[in-house]
Amino acid sequence: MNAKSTGFTLVELVVVLLIGGILAVTALPKFFTADAETVLAQRDQLLSLSRQIQLQSMQDTASLSSLCPTLVITSTAAGPASTDPCLPSAGFSFDANNPQQIDLSQAKVSVSTGVLPLLLRFDSWGRPQGSCAGGCQIDLTRAGQQASFCIAASGYQSSC
Repeated sequence: MNAKSTGFTLVELVVVLLIGGILAVTALPKFFTADAETVLAQRDQLLSLSRQIQLQSMQDTASLSSLCPTLVITSTAAGPASTDPCLPSAGFSFDANNPQQIDLSQAKVSVSTGVLPLLLRFDSWGRPQGSCAGGCQIDLTRAGQQASFCIAASGYQSSC
């Protein structure tokens, strides 16, 4: 009896693995750029800061009208307001060493309400106030990669 064996030889398997390895090293970085990771990280940082401001507003209801936890989002940076937090002129001085501030100068920032700088404030129930009272979407774009997060009128925040 002459049985014909089927399958791949060891040489064929090694060649396929070698070609797959070369493609993985050369082609995959084209799909996963550092800019894509950066814009996602910036979105996550912005979402985290927004939630922090929301929690501060919900926890400190006694002096909410005098402390006014406010997140200021401009076209170049974002951070908690350090000057005039209760006024429409709320702002902050950017400090690259401050972990509560985000450098957005390399990204394009847009808000569904169309208003920058965005002063993001919450009431004692965690609902957004001001231009985001009906909900809004904040988009970050860098090198063709986009990342967004949404704030619902109820105060729910998530990536979208």
